[in-house]
Amino acid sequence: MSNKLLITKKGFTLVELIVVAGLFSLVMAGALSILAVTIKNNYKAEKIMKIRRLGDNAIQVIHRVISPATSLSINASGNVLTITDTSGISSIIHCNNNGDNTLDISKGTEVITLIDNSADKPGIIIKQCTFSCLPTTPTSGIIKYCDVKITLATSNEDTEETFTSKTVIRNEIFE
Repeated sequence: MSNKLLITKKGFTLVELIVVAGLFSLVMAGALSILAVTIKNNYKAEKIMKIRRLGDNAIQVIHRVISPATSLSINASGNVLTITDTSGISSIIHCNNNGDNTLDISKGTEVITLIDNSADKPGIIIKQCTFSCLPTTPTSGIIKYCDVKITLATSNEDTEETFTSKTVIRNEIFE
């Protein structure tokens, strides 16, 4: 009889295996949900960085083109700015936020595309792009500042950034 008491059972019961499998599945579900949120936030951060990079670059280039202006003219809708610099060369900054979603600068025969949402480069759309260059006082006719406002968004519009710039005109412009 004493020999029967020394024999022990080895292994796990079915209930123990089910409990361990249930706990493991809960831990994995939590880990996967954290991973999914992390991937989603990383994707959104990348889109924000892309928008900021494009917007900051566009504002800097536009600022460099506007600041040495000797004459400026804006179309009625405020999205095309024509600039003549000190050497007499004309540049046209064109924002098309209705059709092909491009922002480009034409200087002579050269065209610099700052933002392009064509079929081969989708992702960023121009929601708003306006120029405003007004005299410092209505009677002076001297333009000292030119404001630029560009609002960019992702194509599904879940991320949006607005970029503004007040460019000081180095050469006085008389209307």
